[in-house]
Amino acid sequence: FLLLALIYLFSKGRAIFLFLRFAGPSFIKLGQILSVRSDIVGAEISDILSGFYDKLPPSCPKKVRKILRDEFGDNFNKIFKEFNFTPVASASIAQVHKAILQTGEEVAVKILRPKIDKIMRRDIDSVYLLSKLVTPFSKFAKKFFFDISSLLSGVAKYELDLLHEAANASKLREDLKDVKGFYVPNIFWQFSSQKILVLEWLDGIPFSDIEAVKDAAFDRNEIAKNLVISYFNQVYVHGFFHADMHPGNLFLLKNGDIGVVDFGIMGKIDKKTRLAIAEILIGFL
Repeated sequence: FLLLALIYLFSKGRAIFLFLRFAGPSFIKLGQILSVRSDIVGAEISDILSGFYDKLPPSCPKKVRKILRDEFGDNFNKIFKEFNFTPVASASIAQVHKAILQTGEEVAVKILRPKIDKIMRRDIDSVYLLSKLVTPFSKFAKKFFFDISSLLSGVAKYELDLLHEAANASKLREDLKDVKGFYVPNIFWQFSSQKILVLEWLDGIPFSDIEAVKDAAFDRNEIAKNLVISYFNQVYVHGFFHADMHPGNLFLLKNGDIGVVDFGIMGKIDKKTRLAIAEILIGFL
């Protein structure tokens, strides 16, 4: 804490990043959520927190092999022709590996971190207990910590079951199949489970690499238009939308389309609310 205090004096954003980093996976997820809210935390802190997208230390290959063995057993070599045990992305709850199926198809294999359910439960209970401890001193602090524990509980409920994420991806893919310039990868249900998700590999530039996206030979206005139209289709037409669409989850594909990944957190809006929001938007325009 003394070290964090010293860092805070020189860089508030860096101190917040390190605190969340060492506090645990649940707090890292909180950092990911805050990273896209520069309107709340400011541009500098938002940029620092973007380091939580997919650059965290991965689980060791030995633990990954154990999870794969527990889930697939002797079928592992029958399913995968090649499997890279060095992850291409490593986040707070899961990490992603590139593999090739026996059919020759390139896939992304998302694997939950070992014992992540117990770790997140511990983090959530700690924040909830903190909300109780500060109750006599500050009603604001009590609500603040209680809201965080509720948010993290919701995240844990949906993101710790990769079959739930697979279902979200399949529905979103069906909803947006006719939308131009936006692509949702196919799910390989036969190889997926609660702890492992196998989906189509997307080869492209992550939106978090701003300079690379700028240098790409595509019309950025068209890319932006496709992103907005796809999102309006999700929200206003279907009432089912990707609720974690930060730059680390979006890719500029080789054909100029936008590819999206990570479907653990989705939002739903009923028809009455959608119409009300649309009327407000029309009135504003």
